[in-house]
Amino acid sequence: MTETQTLPLSSYRDKSIIKEEDKNNRLEADNSRAKTESDRLEKENYELKTENFDLKEEIKKLKKEISELKEKVFFDDLTGAHNRGFGEEELKIQCSSRKEVSIAFIDISLFKIINDFWDYKQGDEFLKKVSHGLKEKVRPTDFVCRWGGDEFLLILPDCGKEQRDEIAKRVKDVGYENNLKLSFGFATKEKNKTIVTDNDIGNFINKAAEEMNASKSESSREILASIYSDFDLFPTHKK
Repeated sequence: MTETQTLPLSSYRDKSIIKEEDKNNRLEADNSRAKTESDRLEKENYELKTENFDLKEEIKKLKKEISELKEKVFFDDLTGAHNRGFGEEELKIQCSSRKEVSIAFIDISLFKIINDFWDYKQGDEFLKKVSHGLKEKVRPTDFVCRWGGDEFLLILPDCGKEQRDEIAKRVKDVGYENNLKLSFGFATKEKNKTIVTDNDIGNFINKAAEEMNASKSESSREILASIYSDFDLFPTHKK
């Protein structure tokens, strides 16, 4: 018969204390690991937020650069109107559709005299005023293009002859409002017709340009006659 050995009460207390300490140590270790993991996640979250902010700033910067690039590619630096390259491409799009489209070719009569009489800076100011005035008179869907020098081309989508004439009345006021004489020429592509080839588009533009040139010759004569009359420059014949 084996003898049953009994442990002293203090030994039970010691074992209980050790178990409690082990439990606490494990909890502290778990808490430490949890805190380490939490710190790591917080750091990653901060880094992601920073990267996201940097990415947003980069996107904003790229959008600004794209906008500036579009300005350079599609717009005239001086007047803010669309440039000729844009106008040529837009006209191809409009002419290839089966909708009506009208164009207006515009020239500032005797613009060279303005540059010679004042200076090129003053001439530039007139160009800006004309461009701004034209943009105010046309519809939001229309395009004002600086074609070159003192020439502008208006592209008027979904615009037949009747509506074209109404717009023409408004844009002609731009000259009067700026003490300038503007010459106009118009052409219209009818509904359900298309103009596809570069040659045909060129002829379409030339039709408006020829009408503008005829108007320009007449207005130039009127201006010169007025100048000669004001300064008494008409030759007189002695008897």
